[in-house]
Amino acid sequence: MRILISLIAAAAALGVAGCGGSEPDENLVEVQGDEYSFVMPQSVDGGWTTLRLTNTGDEAHEFALVKLEGKRTRADVLEVLSDPATQEQGPPDWVTIRAGIPTLQAGKTASLTQRLEPGRYALICFLDGPNGKPHFLDGMLGLIEVGEDAEAKAPKPDATLALGKSLEAPEVDAGEQTLELKNDSDQPNAVFLISYKPGKTQKDLVVWEEGGMKGPAPGAFHGGAIDVPPHSSVYYTYTFEAGIDYALVDDVNKIERRFSAR
Repeated sequence: MRILISLIAAAAALGVAGCGGSEPDENLVEVQGDEYSFVMPQSVDGGWTTLRLTNTGDEAHEFALVKLEGKRTRADVLEVLSDPATQEQGPPDWVTIRAGIPTLQAGKTASLTQRLEPGRYALICFLDGPNGKPHFLDGMLGLIEVGEDAEAKAPKPDATLALGKSLEAPEVDAGEQTLELKNDSDQPNAVFLISYKPGKTQKDLVVWEEGGMKGPAPGAFHGGAIDVPPHSSVYYTYTFEAGIDYALVDDVNKIERRFSAR
């Protein structure tokens, strides 16, 4: 699990299937990630937007989201991502990092809901492929235009979690559950959802990450949320299975919280 609080871990996308009616309950956008592209609409409505992200490929993928100032092109984004200085200095002023979903296992679906303002966004996968190159260099970089507020409502959460040092394990039932991830701090925050293989722990995860994520992963990755903006909430929806030992991991604050769905 990487710490994506720089532009090599933030990035973009979004999609919104505009819903009819004056006060729609949900502004839903379907996004698929595969080897190596995103399948998503070119334009969507804004406001409270739910990106339902499905990994339809054979590899793990991530869905990082950024907002682009003006009419920046795909080539502009690629140039920044390919510039080594970006890793040291962070993204340029015309990039605003928004919340996204980190590593999501093949065959899994997760949703992230947040308020999106009108403008152009980019969706990016930073994970490396078997060839050692990040997926965005092989095509996993898509742009989408966000329009005016569709006046959808924020989801009703089944549990609310405070990100950062106050993070606690949720009490959730098996099945589809929505977690409000609330960031009351002055900095972006992130949390990853994983389930370890038997005998594996967070120490194994750290060793695997520091080793360049080579070889079998120590567990399965179920997404979560990266780069949740300060003083805001996003909503993460996932189908939890009974009998699985899940872990919420905060790399920055060195926190791990274990739980199982009831």
